[in-house]
Amino acid sequence: MIYKRGQRYILKRTAVQQLLAGHSTIAHEHDSLLDQGYGWPRITVNVAMSGLATVRATWRMRAGDCRHTHRLIIRGVRLA
Repeated sequence: MIYKRGQRYILKRTAVQQLLAGHSTIAHEHDSLLDQGYGWPRITVNVAMSGLATVRATWRMRAGDCRHTHRLIIRGVRLA
């Protein structure tokens, strides 16, 4: 996918599955959170005008009457 500068993207299910299949920081975090009962993450990519991106992965879990959210933010990512 070609990312345009100054845009924000929300990754779809197949892109998230491919990202989690690798050996990245997000994949390792997902494995540990999956054991705790969290679901699949919502991943957004914000591309700055400089070309560097910020990747946010947000996991959510419902436990009874409350909700838990875990967020991982990676800044300064160079996109291919």
